[in-house]
Formats: sequence, C-alpha cells, structure tokens
Amino acid sequence: MDYPLNLGDIRVFRTRKHHPVSTLAVRLAGETSFGAVIVDGTATVDPYWMVRVCKQHGFNEKDVLKKVRMARGFTAYQMKDLLCKAENILRENADLRFLGVIGLSERFADDDLGIEEGIWLRSQTVEHIRRLVGEYRLYCAVADIEPKIFTKRCGGDIHGKERAHV
Repeated sequence: MDYPLNLGDIRVFRTRKHHPVSTLAVRLAGETSFGAVIVDGTATVDPYWMVRVCKQHGFNEKDVLKKVRMARGFTAYQMKDLLCKAENILRENADLRFLGVIGLSERFADDDLGIEEGIWLRSQTVEHIRRLVGEYRLYCAVADIEPKIFTKRCGGDIHGKERAHV
C-alpha cells in the first residue's frame, strides 16, 4: 500500500474544502481493511464526490462508503461533542484508523461564542485530537483555514494547496 500518511501523524491542509480529508479517507478505506471517521465543521463533505474518487481509484464505492463514518457539527460545542463521540466509536472499533477533521476553526470563531471561550474550547479540542491520534494510532488529516494552532500544538507542516500530498 502506498498510503500518503503515517500512523500517529496529523497532516494539516490550509483549506475550507473537504477534498484532502475525503480523498485520504476514501483511499484508506479502499486500499486497506480500515475505516474512517470524518468530523465536518463546514458541511461540505459530499458523498457523491467520494464516489467519484472511488471510481478514479478503481474501488467499489459501496464497500468504501460503508467504512467511512461522517458527522457534522454546526457549533463549537457540537464539534467538541462529536470528537468525544468519535473517541467512543474508535474505542469500540479497532478497524477505524483514520480521523478527518474539517473546519474546526470556523466553529470556534463565530459571533455567538466569546473570543476567550472560543480560544479555550478550540485549544482543548485540538489537544483532544492530538491525544486521539496518538492513543489510537490513527492516520489524521485536518482541513482548516487557520491551521497554525494545529502546528503549534501538534507539530508538523501545513500543506498549502487543498490537494497537496494527497
């Protein structure tokens, strides 16, 4: 398998779009027996687009999409809660090895959340992601318009183009 991520690493893409996260989840599910969890804070994940990726790679889309679990969060607290639920799912399913997170910063910078509260919540959530990746030995991809907090807390490079290194 020539999968472009390493277990335990977080690859961060500077984008609002789901494409790098969805592509990597589909590739993992298509090339291995592992499944994926995607937490989408931008409401952009498109299963029809994922089917096109399956077809491009010669994967059976029904088999692949059965192995990809998705959840959408519309507020900061929902994103934090979804990542807690993702941990329970990961604990119960050893075949899940990918965590994708899209648009985390957008949810923690909206007008209904105070600045200090948003910074604290986002910091706690990023730390939770880092811990999950290490504890469950996950492949992780993050798509975010403000990726610096991931590199500050988790290390690694920011990939500038939405399809970089995919």
